[in-house]
Amino acid sequence: MLEKLPNYPNIHKAHGDATSDYVLRKSNIDKADYLIAFTDSEEINYEIAVLGKKHSVPKIISYVPTYKNLERFKKLGVTIIGGPQDIALFVYNKITYARKAIGVGLGKGEIVEITIEEYSPLANKTLAQIALHDIRIAAIYRDNNLIVPTSNSLIKPGDRILLVGHPEKLTYATRILTSAKIEFPMQYGNAILSIVYKSANVLNEISYIKKSTPVQYIKLITTLENLPENSSLDEIDYVKSKNDMVKKLKKETYGLLIAEKEPINILSKIGLAKSIFQEIVNNIPNQTPILFASSKDSYKSALVYIFENDKELIRKTLHTAISIENTMKIKLDIIVCEHPDTQDLLNTTEKIANRIFSIYRKKINISIVSGNPVREFENLKNNYDLAIIAGYKTKNTLFKPNPAYFISNSNNISVLVTLK
Repeated sequence: MLEKLPNYPNIHKAHGDATSDYVLRKSNIDKADYLIAFTDSEEINYEIAVLGKKHSVPKIISYVPTYKNLERFKKLGVTIIGGPQDIALFVYNKITYARKAIGVGLGKGEIVEITIEEYSPLANKTLAQIALHDIRIAAIYRDNNLIVPTSNSLIKPGDRILLVGHPEKLTYATRILTSAKIEFPMQYGNAILSIVYKSANVLNEISYIKKSTPVQYIKLITTLENLPENSSLDEIDYVKSKNDMVKKLKKETYGLLIAEKEPINILSKIGLAKSIFQEIVNNIPNQTPILFASSKDSYKSALVYIFENDKELIRKTLHTAISIENTMKIKLDIIVCEHPDTQDLLNTTEKIANRIFSIYRKKINISIVSGNPVREFENLKNNYDLAIIAGYKTKNTLFKPNPAYFISNSNNISVLVTLK
């Protein structure tokens, strides 16, 4: 980038880490009237802004492309560009009540309007619950009023929203988001984040998911070196330790997380040590599902395993399951496990399933087993490649085990967990 800058006398070029106090001092930050942080990373921009405040730069301007860090920048007193307010007003002035994708100077089809239907993956979600990579929800039209979106803005059926993004990804995502049948994992977002720290074999499963779903972006965070080439990966971030991977989870935007399984040792089994399961679930949003991968190269059959009597969890799990069936064309079985902590679980599941599956005009067949949910799962799993379950973010302890923890780490089967 530096070589592209013109050689004007008042332009000083310096190469280095902009979050380094030494580099900024070397770049004469103490004499600066303005500091502009314009990298693609909000975290880096924030660190630069903090250093600018430390050096009493009078005016600090920062690029903040998403919604999740706006308040942090505002508290710092930074002038924000590229935020929701700027984009919404720009779009409003550019194409009030636009009906089709248009260009804004960078290409064709960078802005498009879609209407939110009842079945849309975006319906009844806040912007904080939607992980779209390279696509922004720039404005919401409701009852002929323009709403400048924030992270807490709720998208409702009937809303008209304006999407801004890369033309290729925007065209593809718009088709998925307006489809009557939700394609997995688009109800959660168009990006996948994967963490790999033991075996590169998990990349086989990642490649299969990329080929079998409309996901548009996959980032890998790994401690492994010399990984084999994999065309499914859009970005690789190398870190030193498993703890570094976990720390990055809060800083990324993604709709689905793919993680390796971890052998259950005695300390994590009784709750005296944190497992990778607990580390992950404590650091991701509630709406983000986790796929604990077993290095499968394809799925032929899937088990929807219901063992928690929570209507919202059941609904979310069944919605996810049917979108996987439609998208990946795999056989689906639903099995309910009733145990002492559940009451009338089969009846609750059937009512919710009938409502959801009728939309897709599909028949359902629900079986029932009784007993310890972990033990029963071990008896069932060998007939399936993938299990779809729901669980709570509660800690696993000796006196109150978390079934989702044990099931997600079960051998020889991949497990997708929706969380609450």
